[in-house]
Amino acid sequence: MAKEKHTVCPNCGKNYYIYLSRCPDCHSPNNERPNTRMTFLPIPHQVSLFAIGLVGFNLLAALITIFVSTSIKDQPALSALLINSISYSIIILADIILIWKYLPELFSFFKKGRTYLAGLVGFAVVLGGSMIINLIMSSLIPSAGTGENQSVAEMMVLANPFVSVLILGLIGPIVEEFTYRVGLFTLCKRAHTALAYVISIAVFTVIHLNFTSSTIINELAVLPDYLFAGAMFALIYHFEGFGASLLAHAGNNIFSMILILIKAGMK
Repeated sequence: MAKEKHTVCPNCGKNYYIYLSRCPDCHSPNNERPNTRMTFLPIPHQVSLFAIGLVGFNLLAALITIFVSTSIKDQPALSALLINSISYSIIILADIILIWKYLPELFSFFKKGRTYLAGLVGFAVVLGGSMIINLIMSSLIPSAGTGENQSVAEMMVLANPFVSVLILGLIGPIVEEFTYRVGLFTLCKRAHTALAYVISIAVFTVIHLNFTSSTIINELAVLPDYLFAGAMFALIYHFEGFGASLLAHAGNNIFSMILILIKAGMK
């Protein structure tokens, strides 16, 4: 593990991790911070962001699923909308409360033109790479259908495009960038950069897959696509920061929803 570098706050004398943007005790700006576009938070905040986003979301979704299954029957699209909308809304509220004092730093990226350019380029690369990967996988596994994650997204979009864009196109990407980049990637980055990439990409991929005996072929077919997207979002975050990775992620999700609506309109 790489040895952590520290600095001393000139205001309160606190010794803390040099990559933090401010002193965790008195919140004075850290003028000794090395040049980086990543957002480093105190370790408890990084761990909490990851735990809330991964464990918290899945627990909430499971609990809401129990309620939905007893109150809404034979309406899978409405059920998916409720489960995702309520879960993501609660998680983003918890995240905002947790890192409230760091939000100005995170969203300061959107004041820079470079962020929008990097986000646009990242979106284009993810989209182009995804199209190539899907073409390759469809030729290798012609019997494969749509992955479960995409199937649920399609149901939601067709049932209510406006709510779906808000949840899957905006709130979902914010939560996932908080969880897997600001939380998990930068936490692992404290130990080693390669470790940050491997773990964040692997976890990001796994949470989008659902392997069962009936879905294994479909999920194997979409696995490379999620690996590629996870790698690109991590790369963008590493070099360009939260704003760029969020724009690329949200752009990718919104574009996918637009395609769903276009295909539905052509039928």
